Amino acid sequence: DALVIDADHSLVEIAVPTAFAGQSLRQVDLRRRFGCLVLGVKDHLTGNFTLNPDGEYKLTDDQILLVIGRKTDLNRLGDIR
Repeated sequence: DALVIDADHSLVEIAVPTAFAGQSLRQVDLRRRFGCLVLGVKDHLTGNFTLNPDGEYKLTDDQILLVIGRKTDLNRLGDIR
């Protein structure tokens, strides 16, 4: 599901791709690589939510990212496995 911000931008939940698991948000660098901003991270197992995580936040494959960005960039991010 997506919250449409305007014709070009959306807010979406994206499961952490396996390729990103074990890396920090700084290492993954979604802003530079995809032009997307991570607003929060939800742990799928515990339900815990971290708002505005810092760059050292470690990602695991059981987390969901709350991301805002251009729809085209979000689609590219969603294609990562």
